[in-house]
Amino acid sequence: MGEVDLYNARARDQFAGFFARRDTFALGICNGCQMMAALKELIPGAGAWPRFGKNTSEQFEARLITVEVVPSPSIFFGGWRAAGCPS
Repeated sequence: MGEVDLYNARARDQFAGFFARRDTFALGICNGCQMMAALKELIPGAGAWPRFGKNTSEQFEARLITVEVVPSPSIFFGGWRAAGCPS
């Protein structure tokens, strides 16, 4: 999906209509994240989102990283303060 949906007028209109609504929420996990990144031109505020491409090995690669949750209006992280992982 993703990039293919950009060329299908009906699917594009459906996605654009959904993302333009103020009463919706979308969460892309794993392949859903990749699909939403491919649809970023339809998602208000997503202009700076990453573009996914193949890596040299063409295999899934994982790395340990440190994540810090900063103050946010996010419905997931709104109540968290100075949280990090790993801590």
